[in-house]
Amino acid sequence: SNVKPTPKIVFIQAAVLLLLAMWSFLTFANVPMGERIITSRYFMMGASALYAFFTPYLLFPDPRLPIHQLGNASSFSILNHLFRRSSLLFLIPVAITLPLYVPDGWAVPDGWGMMEETQNQHALLGSLQAIIFYASLWAIAVLRYLKTGERSQFWKESARGQALQHRLTNALKTPIDAGSLPTLLETILLTTAGMLTVATGALLTAFAGPAAGLLPTSLLFIYAILYTSWRLLKRRDILHNYYRTNAFFREYFRTGLDGKEEPITIKAEELWWVPAAWRADVLPLLVQMDRKIPSSRWIYAGHGLMWILAWQQPDPGVMLTAWTLFIAAHHLPLLVTASDQILPVWFARWLGSPWHWMKIRSWMQLRWLLLLALSIFFQQSIFDAFSGTYIVEFLIGYLGMGVAMAWLTTLRLIPAKKPRIIS
Repeated sequence: SNVKPTPKIVFIQAAVLLLLAMWSFLTFANVPMGERIITSRYFMMGASALYAFFTPYLLFPDPRLPIHQLGNASSFSILNHLFRRSSLLFLIPVAITLPLYVPDGWAVPDGWGMMEETQNQHALLGSLQAIIFYASLWAIAVLRYLKTGERSQFWKESARGQALQHRLTNALKTPIDAGSLPTLLETILLTTAGMLTVATGALLTAFAGPAAGLLPTSLLFIYAILYTSWRLLKRRDILHNYYRTNAFFREYFRTGLDGKEEPITIKAEELWWVPAAWRADVLPLLVQMDRKIPSSRWIYAGHGLMWILAWQQPDPGVMLTAWTLFIAAHHLPLLVTASDQILPVWFARWLGSPWHWMKIRSWMQLRWLLLLALSIFFQQSIFDAFSGTYIVEFLIGYLGMGVAMAWLTTLRLIPAKKPRIIS
C-alpha cells in the first residue's frame, strides 16, 4: 500500500503545479496587495467547495482495496494512502494562492489596522493563513468522508431511507438516492465551515488587523489536529469505516471491482415532471450525469457562491457577468451525455431520431428553471444587484442556451450525407 507514484506521474504533477503558480504570479504581478488578499479569500472559499465536492469522488471506491485486504494493511498505512491519493486537493490551491503574497513594494491599504507592520509581514501572515486553512480543511474532509459508509448504508437499506428517497425525488424533480444523503450533508457542512472561517477572518482583519484574522483559521487548525489525533487512536474504527465506505460507494456508483455496471434502483415513474413517453430516456442520462460528475451538487454550490458574491455588493456589471457565466455552466453537464461511453451513436439512433434527443436534453434542463428564477428574484430584491428586467432576460437566455447545447450534443447523431457519384 506504500507504492510510490512513478517518476513520470510525479513529473507531470510537478509541472502542472508549477504552471499554476506561474499563472497566478504573472496574473497578479501588477495588482495591489489589498486586491490580492481579497482574491486569496475567494480562492479559499472556492477551495472549501473543492474539498467538499471532490474528496469522496476522488477517494472512493478505492481500486487498491484488494491489496489492502490481502496485505492486512494497518490503519496508519490506509490513512497515509488516502492522503497521498488526495494530495493534489491540497497542493493545487496552495500553488495558486501563495504567489499572491509575493511582496512587490506596494503599500498596505488603509483600514487594515496595525499600520506599523510592513507589507512583508502582511504577506507572511496571509501565506501562513492560507497554508493552515488548506491543510486543516483537507485533513477534516478526508477523515469525515472516511466514516460516511455506515450511515449511508443505513439510509439506503432501511425503510425510513426508502420513504425519504421517494419524497425527495418527487419534491426535487430529480432522482435521489437516500444513501447519498450523509455525503450530501458532509458536503454542506464542509463548504459552510470553510466559507464561514474565511468570512469571519476577513471581518476580524477589518476591525482588528491581520493578526486577529488568523484566529478563525487557528481554531480550525486546532480542531483538525484534535480530530485527527482522536481518529488515529481509534485504529480499528478506521479500518472498519474504510471497508464499509468503499462498499457503499461501489454500490452507489453501480460498479464492482470487475468494472461491470449493476442495474439502477431508481424507477422512471419517479420522474413525474417528465412526460411519460420520455421518462425511460431521461432517467439514464440524469443518473449518468450525477455519476460521472456531481452535477446537481455543483449547481447547488454555484447558487451558494452567487449569494456570497452578491453579499459583497460588487458592481452591477460583475453580477451580470457572473450570472451569465453561471447560467451557461448549467448546461455543460449535458456534454457528458453525448459521449460514446454513455450513449453510443448507433444505440441513440436506434432509440430515436436526433430531434427526439434534442427534445429530451432540452426538457432535462427545465428542472433547474424554478430554482434559478427564485434565486435571481430574491437576490435582486435583497441586494438590488441589478435591474429587475434582467430576470426575464436571464430566464429566456437560460432556456435558449439549453436548447443550443441540446442541439450541439445532437449533431453527432445526424447521419452524414453520402457523396453523389457522378457517372
